[in-house]
Amino acid sequence: MHNSGLSINYDIIVSELSDENGGVFFAYYKDNKGIMGDGKTKDEAIADVKSAFEIYVEVSLQNKDTIPEPLELG
Repeated sequence: MHNSGLSINYDIIVSELSDENGGVFFAYYKDNKGIMGDGKTKDEAIADVKSAFEIYVEVSLQNKDTIPEPLELG
């Protein structure tokens, strides 16, 4: 990934889906629900969503798109 110097922390929400819904963990960014990931474990879901976020940032920078800051900086 291109090193953007972006060092803002975004909150990640993780939930475990029921067996009927795949029985996996689902993760997304609190302030950007369009970036999602999943995995067999909570750690895999977090790693997957972080990977998706890196791609999102890289493409946004290439396209000169605005990357929104978290709603709650802390």
